[in-house]
Amino acid sequence: MALSFSRHNRAVTMPTNTRPAPRATDHPPAAGVMAYLFRQGNIHELPLDLPAIAQALQDPETFVWIDVTHPTPDIILPLAAQFELHPLAVEDALHAHQRAKVESYGPMWFVVMHSASLNGTSSISLHEIALFIGPQFVITAHYDPVLPKDSITERWELVPETWKHTSSSLIYVVFDYLVDSFGPLADEIDVELKKVRSWMSSGRPVKSSMLRRIFTLEEVSHEAYSAAMTLRDILPPFMHAEDVDDAPVGSPHQKPYFRDVHDHAVGIVERLSANRDLGKREFDIYHLLASQQQGAVARQLTIVSTIFLPLTFLTGFFGQNFEFLVKHIASAHAFYVWGIGSYIASVLIILLIVWYVARE
Repeated sequence: MALSFSRHNRAVTMPTNTRPAPRATDHPPAAGVMAYLFRQGNIHELPLDLPAIAQALQDPETFVWIDVTHPTPDIILPLAAQFELHPLAVEDALHAHQRAKVESYGPMWFVVMHSASLNGTSSISLHEIALFIGPQFVITAHYDPVLPKDSITERWELVPETWKHTSSSLIYVVFDYLVDSFGPLADEIDVELKKVRSWMSSGRPVKSSMLRRIFTLEEVSHEAYSAAMTLRDILPPFMHAEDVDDAPVGSPHQKPYFRDVHDHAVGIVERLSANRDLGKREFDIYHLLASQQQGAVARQLTIVSTIFLPLTFLTGFFGQNFEFLVKHIASAHAFYVWGIGSYIASVLIILLIVWYVARE
């Protein structure tokens, strides 16, 4: 199986395909907005009618999730006015390539996180997601469809009833889904690394294509590890949100669940860290095998040179018109002793040298 990164937009053996979200001004595709009302344990899909949503939120047991794909000012600015989003957070949501962070603006939190996902069985993508979190609203903004409604709602149905009416129940589900999305990716990297190790132990000659495969495997592991680190690092504030004044999330009921997601994120980070280290080790092993292969070739060339060097010397020596050679090697007996005999002696010496080297 070949993994690819959408950043390079190509499909070679194990290339990485990172696609950070484009800036809102860089060829923006058509934006998409979905709104869901969470009330009394039920989910209602509704059009983006801000006055109607404001009316529905008069019920303190109700909250809304607005999911924006390809955010633009035309979509985000009305939401900012309706939900009193901080201008700095709005600016960050409209301009991608932000670092992962959790920022508090009174009763509203702004979160930027990165995630990675396996697309089918052939490529991986990196995503950037911005979240505006309030006591009765969650607004997610991203440039890829990374939060499928069915998967999110199915997980939300399993949330305990004691805090199902709060927006933090949806935040927990989103984090849990994104952390779990790293699982298939980590499994696929494991499989590819095992294939490389199997090839290295087979004794086959090294090839440049395998070097490219190892290099891109290491790149995939590093990119996925970096994305998983952001998930792990943004979860602690949610685990301790009950100790923060005006926090939009947090209660004693929720803390064990966010801690569980954090534990899963730590496990994913450890797996990807091990894969990254193993990729570096396989890179070093490849160079060692390549050096051994080059050494074996050089050894064979040395043996051939050792065989022909004295023969070439003897041929050149006896081919010269020295007086001794001309006057004394004039009979068949002298030719066999000096000519053929010296060749045989040279061959015997060479064979002794080769035998000694082979024994060592």
